[in-house]
Amino acid sequence: MFCSLRVELFCARFISELVPCIFRLIDLEIIPFPCDICFHTCLQVHYTGKLKDGQVFDSGDISFAFGQGQVIKGWDQGLLGMRQGGERKLVIPPELAYGKAGTPGGPIPPDATLYFDVKLIRA
Repeated sequence: MFCSLRVELFCARFISELVPCIFRLIDLEIIPFPCDICFHTCLQVHYTGKLKDGQVFDSGDISFAFGQGQVIKGWDQGLLGMRQGGERKLVIPPELAYGKAGTPGGPIPPDATLYFDVKLIRA
């Protein structure tokens, strides 16, 4: 699939607004290129989430629309640029995950850095 330049520019602006201190857009080549993840793309991801000590807090498959706030911000940032069938390790700081609250009554403590092994099943 080829994404239009307009969609790619929107993706780049969206991500840079999420984490302006981490992402810097230095140059953007003005040609269309093959991609599997664009804004609004419906994704299916297999994942395993772990805490710093290696304890698994969740694992399974999830389907969601990319860039719509349906998952933690660290996923929208970390999955951008992946291709179908790709695998990636994500280390997500608290401010892009569950922050100071964690998941009250749940498995994620306050200010936890999360570690994910992800595989993009479908895009």
